[in-house]
Amino acid sequence: MKKSVLKIIAAILVLAIALPLCLTGAAAGAARSSGYNEYNSALLNHELLAKADGEQCPTIIIPGIAMSYMYLADENNEPVVGNNGAEKGDKLVIVDSDALVGTLLGTLLGPLAISTVLGKPMGLREATAKTVGGLLGIQSMNKDGTLKNNVLTEYYPGPLSSMSPERREEFYAEAPVKDFAEYIGEDNIYFFAFSLFADPMDTGIALHEYIQLVKEQQQVSKVNLLTLSLGGSILTAYLDLTEEECPGVNPARDVNRIVNGVSMLNGTEVFTDLFSKRFNTENNYIYDGFLAGILNLALKNDILEKILLWVIKLIPEKVFLELLKGAYDGVMETLLLNNPQFWTMIKGDEYEAVADRYLVGEEYAALRKKTDRFAVARKNLAGHLTDLEAAEITTYNLCAYDLRYDEGKYSFFGIVRSAKGTNSDGIIHLGSTSFGAVYAPADQSLGSDYIDAMSEADKKYLSPNGTVDASKCLFPDTTWFVSNQLHDASGNDYAMGMLLYIIMGCLPDIDSCPDKFPQFNLGRETRELTRTYIPQAEDVLNNRERYRRARPAQFDALEAALDDALAMLAVTNAYNAPDAENVIDALVKALKPFS
Repeated sequence: MKKSVLKIIAAILVLAIALPLCLTGAAAGAARSSGYNEYNSALLNHELLAKADGEQCPTIIIPGIAMSYMYLADENNEPVVGNNGAEKGDKLVIVDSDALVGTLLGTLLGPLAISTVLGKPMGLREATAKTVGGLLGIQSMNKDGTLKNNVLTEYYPGPLSSMSPERREEFYAEAPVKDFAEYIGEDNIYFFAFSLFADPMDTGIALHEYIQLVKEQQQVSKVNLLTLSLGGSILTAYLDLTEEECPGVNPARDVNRIVNGVSMLNGTEVFTDLFSKRFNTENNYIYDGFLAGILNLALKNDILEKILLWVIKLIPEKVFLELLKGAYDGVMETLLLNNPQFWTMIKGDEYEAVADRYLVGEEYAALRKKTDRFAVARKNLAGHLTDLEAAEITTYNLCAYDLRYDEGKYSFFGIVRSAKGTNSDGIIHLGSTSFGAVYAPADQSLGSDYIDAMSEADKKYLSPNGTVDASKCLFPDTTWFVSNQLHDASGNDYAMGMLLYIIMGCLPDIDSCPDKFPQFNLGRETRELTRTYIPQAEDVLNNRERYRRARPAQFDALEAALDDALAMLAVTNAYNAPDAENVIDALVKALKPFS
């Protein structure tokens, strides 16, 4: 069997269950890449920039999942290189490429072949779990919540300006804040990388130490904190640290403002269902929804996706379901169950019941102590943020909503049972990112009875479609919402711009600039437009001599389409802007004669 075929099998095994690890993989952007270019209109509003703080505090970005690079290290803490010449590292899950062929052939192939021929599982679940454990074993953890291997996280002790050009390009590809960096200076932006496989309370201590490092380097008294997705859990841990756990910790002294971008402040329904084994298996969803969604994202080829899905369906259903159960067991045992950080993804009101299901007995006592400690921190979060607010340290939230888990790019999350009744950004439910909003399921209204009972003052915070009541948020006046926007808000030009305006002090509340940044806005995806199509169009128009066969009318059409795209980006209230998809399609069409 060729290695390429084996890799596809491995991908199915890992992706079928491990892809829910991409909880904020959307926020991760591109992997280690180069050649970054970006047009960003959201920071070109000089009227708003004039309202910025006179002296800008340094900003520490606390990233989401799959944004911090981790690698296997030797006894000298140097990266281990695999047989393929590449480091054994990744930003999410490190797959041991050296073990790939041997593990699949030696462990899985026999039981899979026998089970398929006989039409019933024959030791397949155990073999699959062992296979997944072998492929993902680099990041496996002990039952006390510590890593078995020396897996390190790339650390950045200096500001953005001190990074290598390659890493800086990569950073901008993940977090499109180049205009922001140019405005306040790359010396004022820091990236707090942290391990996905660690105790979040320890990471909170590391954040405190990092804040002190930044203050010392910049000779300032306070910093801004910008959390993205999973970064919300690290903020939660940091704010609850005691003097005994972390001598000198004092967020009220060290923090200027807190900005949360689609941040996880109370777990996620996805992981709560995953740990609780609550799955949607109705109407052949495993094949036509779950696997189809995974293959579509992984392969990006409709024909290959259909062929592979057809091949998978040749495997008897009992056999294939047993294979999936084995993959689930392998990922749970290897990556999830013993990892304190993943326990932060369980919703607060269900944490105790889920922990009582798994973390029982002396062997899990140390891990349970860690997960219980974070549960306390989460219970205390509202109180800490309220105390900071009283000390004039404001918390801001950007949320995305009106999507079910079976919609959009990450539709395979529809495998969890809560997908039917959720209101989310496709990955994290709105109750977590908004910290308290009341809402109906996606695309449904709260209902006339509920809305009629609202006070006139509270109706100010009602979404245009009657789906969300933001008056119940912890901070209704500093929480914004974007409808039909996937968790990957970094692909939305005005959403990123708004976060940066907030950091700079230009938008103190929802009433600051409602014509440009209303509390409720429409989502749009402009990543390809700003990173690819606009730069391409500008390059063509600035170098017309290259295209001697092009007709004047084609240049005119491209120029008009580019003007429309720039005009659309300049309107940050998407309710008043042309439809982004139509604008992008027109520019792509105008570019075709020059490709």
